Amino acid sequence: RTLTGWSLLAAEVRATWGDQLVFLTEDGRIAGTPTRLPMTPSPSIDPMTRTAVAGGFVATWSERDPMPPRTGLELHARRFDPSGAPLGDDVLLDRANTTYFLPRVLDTREGLLAAWYANGIVFRPLRADASPSGGAVRVDGVLAAFGVHAEVRGADTLAVTSTAVSDASMSQFFFLVADGRGALRGAPMRVLPDRPLMFANGLRVVPTRRGALIVFGQGERVLAVPVDCVP
Repeated sequence: RTLTGWSLLAAEVRATWGDQLVFLTEDGRIAGTPTRLPMTPSPSIDPMTRTAVAGGFVATWSERDPMPPRTGLELHARRFDPSGAPLGDDVLLDRANTTYFLPRVLDTREGLLAAWYANGIVFRPLRADASPSGGAVRVDGVLAAFGVHAEVRGADTLAVTSTAVSDASMSQFFFLVADGRGALRGAPMRVLPDRPLMFANGLRVVPTRRGALIVFGQGERVLAVPVDCVP
């Protein structure tokens, strides 16, 4: 069958796709029987994402809003231990009349932090069971065309996003630094402001000692741009 939305959870050698959890040996072979993750009865609209956190992982997915007229979407999350057993209930994170792009849960010094894109970049702090511990923090002034990627660096949350410019064949990057609850540390910074890039893809932020590397693909090349964090 077709496999979509797979993830490799590096806290231990295991992988997931759809609602299946599979343990792997160090050489990549399947060890044991796949485990089905207990999710909601409603079908997922987009491929599920999984993020490794201390003591397990958090799965996120979107499904149809059950309230009439059922035109919107809901973003859900659920925390699991390393074996795939739930550590909390299915949790509603957000509702919107648009698609959720690249939801991700980060393990910060201040607790869990969800990040996603839905008509803007949004952060939301979570408790240990993945339930919200505060309101959603929306980043104004950056309309991402291709979602957002975020990682943790010490006490900072680093994020990068890409916007379409010109005839949508060109990309411009923005770099953001927030705290562990999603509050921005300074304004979003434009990366390579005088050089829009054509067909940039696979955008990632990689924490470094001084700040971060913005890594992306362009044609057959993989490029990296160093940036410093806000002091």
